[in-house]
Amino acid sequence: MHCLFENGGEAYVNGIRFTGMLSAHYSDILVAQHLPKRLPPGGDDGVNVKYGMALITHARFENNLKDAVDFDLVKKGPTISESLFLNNGNDGMDISGSTLTLRDNLLRENRDKGISIGENSRVTLIDNRIDGSMMGVAVKDLSRAEISGGEIRGNRAGVAVYNKKPLFGGASAVVTET
Repeated sequence: MHCLFENGGEAYVNGIRFTGMLSAHYSDILVAQHLPKRLPPGGDDGVNVKYGMALITHARFENNLKDAVDFDLVKKGPTISESLFLNNGNDGMDISGSTLTLRDNLLRENRDKGISIGENSRVTLIDNRIDGSMMGVAVKDLSRAEISGGEIRGNRAGVAVYNKKPLFGGASAVVTET
């Protein structure tokens, strides 16, 4: 089972804005062997999940206009594993208000951040390789990241921990064997 999504974008349906080429709101999804390639101007994310659970594995996200994957308020234990995030216009992964595990992924040449973790998220990163972005991993706004194994190199900043939105407060990261 292989999927190729290409030249998609965002849409309004019944007054609801869907920002991903593949959007799931209040739904659980499995994305395996998935290849979202490119969004036209006006599109936002390759995959956007809100208030659901998602398992993404063996997928390739390349040349998306903005974020490859965007998780908003996903708290049912999703995982992103063994996937490639290459040359996306903004972030490889943008995670807000979510709890998840990222394992054995390659993130390369994403323009802003390899992985952006914010708005009270709890994220475990295991054996990921992140290179060629402005920031390898950004942890902000009351979020916590546990990073172990893997490589973070060739980014302007490897791991940045900061407060962006005063509403939330500071953040923290624990980095071991990386």
